[in-house]
Amino acid sequence: MKILTTLLMLILVLMEVNAQTEKFRYGGQSITVDMNSTINEYYENAINGSWNCMPAIIECGAKKYGLQKAEYLYGMALIQGIDMQRNFSEGMNWLRKAADQGDAEAASEFGSYLNESGHAKEAEQYLLQAVRKPALYAYFNLGNLYMNQNKTDLAERYYLLAINNGPKGQADAIHNIVVLYSKQDRLMDILSVLKRGAYTFYDPWSQGQLGYIYYYLGSTFNNNPTSNEKEKG
Repeated sequence: MKILTTLLMLILVLMEVNAQTEKFRYGGQSITVDMNSTINEYYENAINGSWNCMPAIIECGAKKYGLQKAEYLYGMALIQGIDMQRNFSEGMNWLRKAADQGDAEAASEFGSYLNESGHAKEAEQYLLQAVRKPALYAYFNLGNLYMNQNKTDLAERYYLLAINNGPKGQADAIHNIVVLYSKQDRLMDILSVLKRGAYTFYDPWSQGQLGYIYYYLGSTFNNNPTSNEKEKG
């Protein structure tokens, strides 16, 4: 009986460890939170555009439990000042932690911020890591890096990957690749990619640009649009 009691206690301890529960105060009441499931839910919502994180929970998940998704969320919250004091450098440290643990979204965001801060070489390493999954905006972010370096072949390659595969950033990639094609006078390529934006992604900017081309320039850019093209524009 004593052995059975000991085993039951051990099982309960293991269950508590695996559950990783914490108590927090919310609305004047004490709530018990399963850290793993809550952080996973926060993470999925955040990368899909819905931020509903409780700051104390993501901070605890990052600092106490070292959960990479919590590190990503905490880093983004600090960088953008979401529900806490903005601290860019500390936020970057937490994004790096998450990225170094293999989180693709963290690698993509960290690489993007590095690129914006002028650290292109290190940014490229993290963005190449991010495209292996790929992270939601990884192709687009890597396209931006190469665009900034005037490596137009690589920029075009990754913008097209973003347009064709996403998972997100298709419209933004179209906007930037139109700029690239404009510098190279690739008018028919501009028309082609704007059609993708207008008809496939229902992007208002692409629709506006395409309408202007049809109405004022014509589909062959001869400045002599047909009546059908004007109507379409």
